[in-house]
Amino acid sequence: MTQTSREVVGELDRAGYGRGPRTDEAPLVVVQCPYSADNHYQDLLAKGLAACGVETRFVAPEALPFGWTLRGIDAVHLQWLDSFVQPWRSRRKRVARKFRLAACVTSCRVLGTPLVWTLHNTQPHAGDPRSFSRWSRWLAHNARVVVVHPGAAEPAATQIAGADKVLTLPMGPYRDAIHPADRATARSDWEVPEDEPLIVSFGHIRPQKGIGDLIAAMPKLGAARFSLVVAGKAPPGELASDLALATRRDPRIRWIDRWLDDGELGALLSAADAVVMPVRSGTTSSSAQVAAEFGLALIGPDIPALSVYGRAEFLYDPDLPNALAETLSLFVREWSASDRREELSPPPWQEAVADLVPFYRKAPRRAGQPIPRWLRDSFAKMGASGLAASADRRRPTECRSRTDAQLAESTDRAVTFDVDSGDPQAEDTG
Repeated sequence: MTQTSREVVGELDRAGYGRGPRTDEAPLVVVQCPYSADNHYQDLLAKGLAACGVETRFVAPEALPFGWTLRGIDAVHLQWLDSFVQPWRSRRKRVARKFRLAACVTSCRVLGTPLVWTLHNTQPHAGDPRSFSRWSRWLAHNARVVVVHPGAAEPAATQIAGADKVLTLPMGPYRDAIHPADRATARSDWEVPEDEPLIVSFGHIRPQKGIGDLIAAMPKLGAARFSLVVAGKAPPGELASDLALATRRDPRIRWIDRWLDDGELGALLSAADAVVMPVRSGTTSSSAQVAAEFGLALIGPDIPALSVYGRAEFLYDPDLPNALAETLSLFVREWSASDRREELSPPPWQEAVADLVPFYRKAPRRAGQPIPRWLRDSFAKMGASGLAASADRRRPTECRSRTDAQLAESTDRAVTFDVDSGDPQAEDTG
């Protein structure tokens, strides 16, 4: 649920964020943004950090703290950049989210609050790639460390941030949240014949996930015996219509038009033999790791996000015509009920995130580089310069030791950012 700035300030005050410096005995307090309630990654990450003495607080993009509200917060950890810079249809949302991001990043630099950014994708899911790239470079420049997970993210992060700023962390086990079920019972519950393979696609149903390519490949498989379950909510539109039509035409295809709870998903994956992910691009993939943890074959393009988990024989060249259909056909022909992969056993989340904790601790302050002119000039259209004076009046007394002139100059720069570089005609997916 979206919070107003007044609501989040109240929550921060009630939580004790603004009540003076932390003690050495107190846990590190880290604000993470954005947060999705249906994303196991952040919940499991927070549990791992809690075991390392870090208290995680999630806030909505519109409520990302900046200025004096950062007092008492040890670090800010930003996750998906898309959530801030997508071309939301609502101008108010575009302005609020981009301003909050820009103000928070600049405040972290001025106040010496560590800023951590996890690079999940190098291309936007919607909007202008050039604008996304500019924001990525600026964010990488101001972050204390750029976190990446196994896949294609490390070279991309190294290119924009430098090798000394990149921290590669494994992801811990998703089976801590998605528990396996008895395979025989699960296949019976899902009505899967014992002599047929079950192929599963789960997660967000969006064009970039390649579901349209999967639908198009089905008629090319002829009379091959298999079952395909597509589980996930699709936004209204052509893709949802095509998927519904495919299920009516081909009895092998089932579409579960909703999110599965953890028990249902665990049972489905326990019954399955393969996960198909015909994504068109990707940097890292938690879904691929989930498939590997359940010992499932992975069918998808031969890209780094998948190749770290998948067997080569079921990864295809995405540039070849009919490659997806041919690989699906190969899997069905070679499938055997006794052919199960060794299950992936990632390190526990506490161990996986241990190397991240030192970056949450404050380091001696150093001056940052000037804000890029493209960011400064375009944001001036918003007419938000009055916010600088407000922030200056409300900042804590302790901050004045850095001199009023320094803070006033830095805060004036903090409100000159690009807030409206997206396409106003794009769908509002927030």
